[in-house]
Amino acid sequence: MMTARFASAMACAALIAEAWGQENSDTVTTRLDEVIVTEQRNFLQDTKMGFHSLSASEILRMPAIFGEPDVVKVLHALPGVSAGMEGFSGLYVRGGENDQNLFLLDRLPLHNVSHLGGIFSTFNAYSLQKADFYKSAFPAWIGGKVASVTDMQMRRPDFFHTRGTVTLGLISGSAFVTTPLRKGKTALAASLRRTWLDAVTAPALAIINASKKGDGEKTIGGYSFTDASLRLDHIWRSGLTSTLTAFIAHDSFRIGEQRFATDNDDTDDADVYNRKDVTRLKWTTYGAIASLSAAVGKGSLSTDLYLTGSSSRQSETIDFTNSDVDEHSTTSNFNSITETGLNEAWGTPMSEVLGLNVGMSQILRRYNPDRRELIRLDKNEATLSSAGRPDRVNAAELSAYGELEWTPSLPFSLTAGLRMQSYLCRGRSRVLWEPRAALQISLSENASLKLGYSRSSQFMQQVSSNYISLPTDSWLPTGSISNPLTADLFSAGAYALTRSGLRLSGEIWYKRMEGLAEFREGVSLANPDVPWQKKVTFGRGWSYGADLTAEKEFGDVSVAVSYGLLWNWRKFAALNGGQRFPAKFDNRHKIDITAGWKIKPNMTLNAQWQYMTGNRTTLALYNVDVPEQFFPGYPTPLPQRPAYGDNIGADYYTGRNNVRLPAFHRLNLSLTVTGKLRKGPSYEWNFGLYNAYWHKNAFSVKKDNILYGDGWNGEGWNRNFKVLSLIPILPSVSYTLKF
Repeated sequence: MMTARFASAMACAALIAEAWGQENSDTVTTRLDEVIVTEQRNFLQDTKMGFHSLSASEILRMPAIFGEPDVVKVLHALPGVSAGMEGFSGLYVRGGENDQNLFLLDRLPLHNVSHLGGIFSTFNAYSLQKADFYKSAFPAWIGGKVASVTDMQMRRPDFFHTRGTVTLGLISGSAFVTTPLRKGKTALAASLRRTWLDAVTAPALAIINASKKGDGEKTIGGYSFTDASLRLDHIWRSGLTSTLTAFIAHDSFRIGEQRFATDNDDTDDADVYNRKDVTRLKWTTYGAIASLSAAVGKGSLSTDLYLTGSSSRQSETIDFTNSDVDEHSTTSNFNSITETGLNEAWGTPMSEVLGLNVGMSQILRRYNPDRRELIRLDKNEATLSSAGRPDRVNAAELSAYGELEWTPSLPFSLTAGLRMQSYLCRGRSRVLWEPRAALQISLSENASLKLGYSRSSQFMQQVSSNYISLPTDSWLPTGSISNPLTADLFSAGAYALTRSGLRLSGEIWYKRMEGLAEFREGVSLANPDVPWQKKVTFGRGWSYGADLTAEKEFGDVSVAVSYGLLWNWRKFAALNGGQRFPAKFDNRHKIDITAGWKIKPNMTLNAQWQYMTGNRTTLALYNVDVPEQFFPGYPTPLPQRPAYGDNIGADYYTGRNNVRLPAFHRLNLSLTVTGKLRKGPSYEWNFGLYNAYWHKNAFSVKKDNILYGDGWNGEGWNRNFKVLSLIPILPSVSYTLKF
């Protein structure tokens, strides 16, 4: 038997080949649905653990923020998966970090997958066919990241008919179209999504600026994002199939203010005074992959050639003009990563009970993690100064793997593989061996046990001092200055399908990680005078827990309940005094309940309720007196004396991530109504309510110093903590036309 990757490829090739000989795309769709359903029913017999396959319909029907369907937010409903901060598309899987997740689009790896700083992912849900999610017992063909893999497939082009969808929402619009270029041989699928936030906010800014013009003030702002994808499929007479997939996503954000002289000013240089401060942030993700696949005997042979990358630039510009000065200065930070890769893979059944998969990958990466430029221009003196520090790093990776699948008639099956990863960067080379194994034992026709182990490695990491992952977070080639990040994941699970159709699964797991990167105390990537190699330190982490899931259909109502239990720890010699501390996203308990009710044939109500133990943050719970020297190593009460100015003591931190934020919970609702127009096209209305009962979930905590009394006879300075929330109740509506 072959792995899901090659079995899916063979199934698709067979369907396309069948479609070549007939002009009936409905037959193709029906056969494809049967393949997906069969995979879902095999969860008892196969060796996959921590695996979820999401269809396009599952992704589209999940309630989402602003009504934007999002594959990453659908993954947040799974046990063992955390979103990090509320409303964002972070992905923290079984104690891992956000940079430890691999995203593949038609096997094209993508390095940045977020719009609007993480509010949305870059994937247009209407262009996706399915998404396979792995969080444990990774197959041998997966490599390069240590936490999870999301393997997405674009919708396959229709070889005989032109079809498409157009969607209009509150903040964006999208379109997807598929059409044959040569019937039965060549077909194209393309998608485009564009926000109109910039167009919506422009009139509001114009009104605000008109009211402030008399005061000599102007607010500058704007945001937009765009993403597009394309897939071109061709079937050759020899039976060879080729696919070209391309993807691009771009964000542009600017904010600032302008102050200028007006007729009301009485200064001597009122007619020429002008100062404009603008901050701009742009980031882009792009990639293209060309694939060839062919049936060789009973097996499948495929090869991929791809180019992918991402970049971001943050700049701060100051223009200042008066009667004596005409200056311009720009400070910019730039980071990027570019990757070129070649994959070869072959899978074949060696017998009725034994399958073999082998493959290789060659990757070249170019990092530019920390480039800063400063440009000053004085037009009066005709002087120009520029300072920058490029820090380009080139690295090469070579990997090879082999995997056997054994499915005897005995009540068990086994998948065992070995992956070799080698790394070369600046004269430093490493070779790592990554064993993978998964065992399934059938207890009966409706129950089974599974055991799994996988080792994985990662040669690059992103390090952030924030609680959300931003596009300005650079990819650092940490394998060039230290041992690579490695993770060992042990899993055990029980699975059952009752006669009533109740589907149950439970997994316990343990993960240990070596080579985690964090910023040293007191520095971040924004420190301009320190090279990135001296900003990071390395340590280890470990996490463990359990994932439980129950799913059942009651006629027109379907319900899924999941529970995740997690402990997540870190230990760094250079942080927290060398003592262990909880990770930022040490979310002990997580509950997700999703339900769908088909009220009528054309009306469906979907609901999602989430609960999660709060994130961790670092707060100074004490303040200590500072007489003439630095405070001692223990907390003391504030002195009882008059306090003014800075006489409030110094912040004292008892430990890293020492405070847990309040628990998070939220209800999301969506109602979908479908219909058909007179001339044939169908339509769909979607009405959503995000955070339906308006719970103010904690985003962060702010510490204030408040003076009680008059400072002499009162109580003096006291601490006051304020919990800040970000996302209120958000209604949404969208309209989709299908043709």
